[in-house]
Amino acid sequence: NNHNFQVRGIVNNAGETLAFPEAILLSQENDVNVSNVMEHTKKVMENRIYSMYVECKQKERWKTFQSMSTQEILHIFSIFFTEKVTNALEQCEKPDSTGDILEILSSNLKADHQETVDLNAQTLSHIERKKYASLVVAGLAQLDIMGTLVK
Repeated sequence: NNHNFQVRGIVNNAGETLAFPEAILLSQENDVNVSNVMEHTKKVMENRIYSMYVECKQKERWKTFQSMSTQEILHIFSIFFTEKVTNALEQCEKPDSTGDILEILSSNLKADHQETVDLNAQTLSHIERKKYASLVVAGLAQLDIMGTLVK
């Protein structure tokens, strides 16, 4: 059972190779453990969104963040992101096909980014929060691809 994991990278505008997301590991073997990949991905992404949350709060960006607790954000985010990864995996013929999951996940995230959500709202309904979570995920994708979201 010798797994050969690799982290797929995306080159940003500065020519740096960034993992997208860092924890999506694609196995070269057909028996890749999908649930482990999702768990690991979720943990890394939760850490990243927490860092963004702290940074945005410090810079007084995105007032919406300030009206939500860290736990709320992480909870909504992790449910949403697990769903996204699951959908992307299901769309792949097999998990080890080169770059497929990243391509699908990336295009799904970009589609979500087109949704408009009022980021200045002090209170958000459950549905609005779910939409907002999709924008946060899309923001993370943008951060990886463009390296321009949080400076």
